[in-house]
Amino acid sequence: MVRGANFLPAMANRCFQPIRSLVAHFRRFVQGKSHAGGSDEARVWSAALEDDREAVRDAMAATVLVVEDAVELRLLYAHSLEEAGLRVIQAADGAAMQDLLARERPDVILLDINLPDANGVELARRLGLRDRAGLIFVTMRNEPADRVEALESVGDDYVTKPVDLRELVARVRNLLRRAGPGDAPLRFDGWTLDLVRRELFGPDGAFLPLTTGEFNILAALAAFRPRPVSREYLLDVISNRASDAVSEHTVDTLMTRLRRKMRQASGREAPIVTVRGVGYALAGNG
Repeated sequence: MVRGANFLPAMANRCFQPIRSLVAHFRRFVQGKSHAGGSDEARVWSAALEDDREAVRDAMAATVLVVEDAVELRLLYAHSLEEAGLRVIQAADGAAMQDLLARERPDVILLDINLPDANGVELARRLGLRDRAGLIFVTMRNEPADRVEALESVGDDYVTKPVDLRELVARVRNLLRRAGPGDAPLRFDGWTLDLVRRELFGPDGAFLPLTTGEFNILAALAAFRPRPVSREYLLDVISNRASDAVSEHTVDTLMTRLRRKMRQASGREAPIVTVRGVGYALAGNG
């Protein structure tokens, strides 16, 4: 989530329309295989399609960074947020938080003020956290002056300990909703794909420019990782025209360019694999 960016519903719809139609394309693929003789491959993918919607939710789970030096509290917050379907990363102090921010792009940060190595408010102000993610202070400080300073200078919300876990999850969800649907980026193998701003960031956080076709192909692969995406579907993704206006060779050409760009930017092979007889899939860890 990036502050100051205008959220355009039409843009979000264009981003997610290919994802919504992917299941239908897979079903047609599986049905064709079944009619051709009921191959093992078709049966495997037929079973996999049962939880496609869950896979989409997992791929698009928002990330929350919990910064808390008390181990018990940090684990308790993390567990509650994960139970709510959110991805959680953790840091015990300001230094660990900065290390994580060098390679992660959290959507919301839960930040304790009394950290062992820093004052949370001052640290957030110095690092410009308000421009990088939603920021909720979770602290023992309950004086009105502390609350006002934190909210006026850098924070989005302020929660005092002891924390009601259901309320904490609700506040995180509320902050995510302010950004609009679909704002959570997709993450894979160290890469971050922002569907709303249509931007790709490498493992080192550097922006990598993509063409419209390259971006749409990568978004489709990322949404259903590690399942493969058929060339027929990718053909629809890269063209608003009739599918016979382009060929599957166009998909292969774009994929070659995309792999080369990602390899040159990161110094390692892009996590895109060819699935024989099907199409392409995105590999790698989230």
